[in-house]
Amino acid sequence: MLSFALGVVFALSVYAKYAFPKVSHQWGGGSHQKAIFLVKKEQVEAFGAIGLPVDTSTRRTIPVEIILEGSDFFFVMAAGLPEEQAVKGVRFSKESFDAVYYISGKAAAGVPGL
Repeated sequence: MLSFALGVVFALSVYAKYAFPKVSHQWGGGSHQKAIFLVKKEQVEAFGAIGLPVDTSTRRTIPVEIILEGSDFFFVMAAGLPEEQAVKGVRFSKESFDAVYYISGKAAAGVPGL
């Protein structure tokens, strides 16, 4: 019985370390979603001030990894910034955005930083 329990623990550990992070978010996995936010006009300067670059002509952020999405917030990390400029993690209210562009796979391949 002990060997069976150890086998189960080992199998779950391997799954948690190697398989779960690669499984798509849509299938209940742990891979982070990537997105570009369309920031509200009145929020563009504030985003730049905290270190998350926003293109002022399009109001789009650089690509980010969504670490956690709540009912009224996103917790994100910027992707592709040099270490000294990187935003480690920021929580944003969903009210700060007009739209969210979820990107993955082929779409993400054409976006710098992903």
